Amino acid sequence: MLLKNKLIWNINKNIKAYQVESKYKKNFNYYRKMDFNNDIDDLLRSRGWSDVNKNALKVFYFGGDPLQDFGGFNQALANMYDLKLFYKRDGSYGQYSRGQARDQNLDWLSEQFDSYKREENWVPDILMMQSFGFNINIEKMKKLKEMYGFKIINIGMDERLSYKLGIENGYEKGIAGLNEIVDLVLVTTPECVEWYLKEGIPAFYFPLASNEEVYFPIENIEKKYDVGFIGRNYGLRKELIQFLTKNGINIKAYGPGWGSGVLDVNDNNEFYNSCKIVLGTANIAYSSKLMNPKLRDFEVPLSGTLYITNYTQELTELYQGDKEIVFYKTKDELLKKINLYLGNDKMRDEIAKNGYEKALAAHTYQVRLKEIFNKFLK
Repeated sequence: MLLKNKLIWNINKNIKAYQVESKYKKNFNYYRKMDFNNDIDDLLRSRGWSDVNKNALKVFYFGGDPLQDFGGFNQALANMYDLKLFYKRDGSYGQYSRGQARDQNLDWLSEQFDSYKREENWVPDILMMQSFGFNINIEKMKKLKEMYGFKIINIGMDERLSYKLGIENGYEKGIAGLNEIVDLVLVTTPECVEWYLKEGIPAFYFPLASNEEVYFPIENIEKKYDVGFIGRNYGLRKELIQFLTKNGINIKAYGPGWGSGVLDVNDNNEFYNSCKIVLGTANIAYSSKLMNPKLRDFEVPLSGTLYITNYTQELTELYQGDKEIVFYKTKDELLKKINLYLGNDKMRDEIAKNGYEKALAAHTYQVRLKEIFNKFLK
């Protein structure tokens, strides 16, 4: 029975991996063949960015995931700009995402903008969001833009998985469904920048980052766990953690689908500090080929803990492997490196220290947002 269940699981895994990989390959090949004649500066001027002054910017953040956004991003925006956030009518944070979400989001957004203008004479210069076509009524957003004159920036974090999700009621459900309303896209996967530029949309590569006021080393804290992990239990992650546990690694996992439940975002830093090593996994769903950058890539080094994650080309351009963070390519290599660093405190602490210093100097939201905004604002 166990062999039969394992066989079924492997078949299902391979099918799902093929679906994800083939969808990405289709988008990649489509844009690779498309002519590229658009200049980024011309595209920025055509969207009116030369008329926006970066001083005293009013920013409205149309956020989605509170665990993600309050992990340091919203705090950084609040420190840098005159910021307001989107809350639902019931007071909970983030966009509506089910049922009539497309209309609910825009109707409530319209009411909030009307209230801010009437009561505070506050009108946003920029509407920043991390969203998808299935959450936005495009026609209503166009009218709102025309009424208030703001620019829209979308942060694209899932292009490799969710750039196109299919048409519903005449609208693309994926991130590409926003293409006709955005004025700039910040993309966390470098090859996807070209997709937008070829569509005539300004875009910049925007590596993820974190916040040093949220993630930082805690002195003299007990290292309760050999290895820790925070993230949803899906795709290849369960198999990976089972493999490590079977091979004698003491690992503690938090997140949806794990037995320990979900940590409050305010407890993440203490948990990272309580681990000798924090594990990262960048695989998209069941694919062993496609990877996505993760917020953990920056949160963990800022916490001062050794971070070990999948090898990806983009991460090697942000960190030095085995000097600032540690990379692995296979389960066996991961196991070998975990045992190496668990058995050598000095080596582990040295890499963790180097990773902290690199993240603090180069990978905070303060640094990242200043770099990006200086590229297109006066």
